[in-house]
Amino acid sequence: MNSLKAIIIQIVFILVIFTVSSFIYDAGIQEFELTLSYLIVIQFAWQSLNFFRLNDTVVSIFYFFLLAGMLFNGGGFFVKIFNPTEYTLMTEITDLAVKRDTIIFVALCFSFLYLGALLYLNHGNLKSVKTIVYNQPVYIRTFRVVGFALLAVSIVFEMSYMMDSLQVAMANGYYALYGMEKVYGVDSVPKILRDFYIPALYILYWCDVNSGNRRSLLWMIMIFVHCMLLFMIGFRGHSIMPILGFAILYDRCVARINIRKSFIIGAAVLFFVFPLIKNYRNAADKPTMEAALEYLGDSFRELAILKEMGSSVKTVGYTQTLVPAERDYAYGSGYFWAMTSIFPNIFTNGKHPAIENAHYSQWLTERVNPHAAAAGGGVGYSFIAEAYMNFSIFGVFFMVLLGYMLVKLDVFVMQKNTRLILAASFTSFFLMYGRGEFLFVVRSLLWYSIGPYLMYKFLLQRAIKPKLFQRINA
Repeated sequence: MNSLKAIIIQIVFILVIFTVSSFIYDAGIQEFELTLSYLIVIQFAWQSLNFFRLNDTVVSIFYFFLLAGMLFNGGGFFVKIFNPTEYTLMTEITDLAVKRDTIIFVALCFSFLYLGALLYLNHGNLKSVKTIVYNQPVYIRTFRVVGFALLAVSIVFEMSYMMDSLQVAMANGYYALYGMEKVYGVDSVPKILRDFYIPALYILYWCDVNSGNRRSLLWMIMIFVHCMLLFMIGFRGHSIMPILGFAILYDRCVARINIRKSFIIGAAVLFFVFPLIKNYRNAADKPTMEAALEYLGDSFRELAILKEMGSSVKTVGYTQTLVPAERDYAYGSGYFWAMTSIFPNIFTNGKHPAIENAHYSQWLTERVNPHAAAAGGGVGYSFIAEAYMNFSIFGVFFMVLLGYMLVKLDVFVMQKNTRLILAASFTSFFLMYGRGEFLFVVRSLLWYSIGPYLMYKFLLQRAIKPKLFQRINA
């Protein structure tokens, strides 16, 4: 199936969603939820298979984002299909008209997101890209300088953060982490530097893989240790993203990843590891093995992890309820303010202007759950809710642009193997956009993805003295 046929099928899906939702709009809410859930899940299954057939892979920034977006915003639709009578979507949204509109909007957002991807794939798919390999010593040495420099400025803050977070989580539980003091201005410098840790390891891994140095195993172990520590603390999403970023490097630099085995492992992590971590981090007393297995069985039968992860869809419903009734549409200004976050606010101790104007999750939490806001927690947010906040129902057209640009980025990074580091670093931060807002991915794109790559290009063009290279390479 070529991409043009896929575009036609995707448009048919859009028309079917429009037609069916209009036809049963006034039906019972349970019938409406179940029917739209089937359409959304079937569409996602077709999108996944179609993307693989077109590109011969799903190891890509776009597909990882599509998958994350579906889990965070569409997990409940899967649960509804397997438990149609007892499970109800978005119980927090009491206005049934808003609930119906939210489900339709979410379904169409995923439709238009993939339509945007197909529009770019119509010009050429990922498997047709010929990667130019740069493995000559000068390229590896230059990148190694960048990698060791970033590791040097980040590793102390990484170790300090991990030790402090583990102590807090072990002593007072996972949710005590949200009570830790928020830092702004110059106090945020340690966090800014700490986030260079994973990009540094990606760079060093790439260097040693391409030079045949067995030290690449060390960097891989350090990446997985970082993820395991985040697992122990209770950060499930943040522990998986660096692994997915690493998967892009491994798939393109070492060996193609077996998709079937990867999905089996991913399902095991999703349905077994994630629930166990939730049980452990939420328990007042550490659960026994028997209690943990009993909880795991109940969680699996009820698909509880999909309910929890898919709860981000309620933020779309909240936003549609409150905007424009209590807050006007942003008309795109939210994305503008988010872009300003690339400039650090290190010279004052006040909040960054982007936080003041584009931190929608904070606004929403203060509005619908002030107790959680006071405790430092939140209800989260969603890239779909943000699109509605900025453009109302026309936010579906922003999804076309988003899907188009993500696939374009996939093709761009595959054209040269040096750009794979950019893709890995971007993936390790960007996927949280599925349950967050643009504000918190802009800085990661520029500082931690494009930034190291520009450093590499800068050093490469100016031919740093060989002695420095020899000292670093020793």
